[in-house]
Amino acid sequence: MNILRSFWNSPTDLKTTHFWDPAFNWSLPFACSDVCLFGTVREGFAWMVRPPNPHLLVCHASNETVQLYQLSRWFRAQRGLEQNKKEAGAE
Repeated sequence: MNILRSFWNSPTDLKTTHFWDPAFNWSLPFACSDVCLFGTVREGFAWMVRPPNPHLLVCHASNETVQLYQLSRWFRAQRGLEQNKKEAGAE
């Protein structure tokens, strides 16, 4: 019980942005990857259904393309942050 009490009263507890900001920040790439996976599954459905639905296929393909681009931007930003930390540490 003391562990929970100390966490609740710490400067980085659930009542502050020090906890919620990283939590939501990490949820964004997970949500993006979920949308990409959903788009891939739905693309297959749009192609396999009879008659094929090319409009739905194009819709999901374009959505997946945008989500993959957003995910790549997130990875590049994380890599840039790591490089900035290394450069700052080397100085």
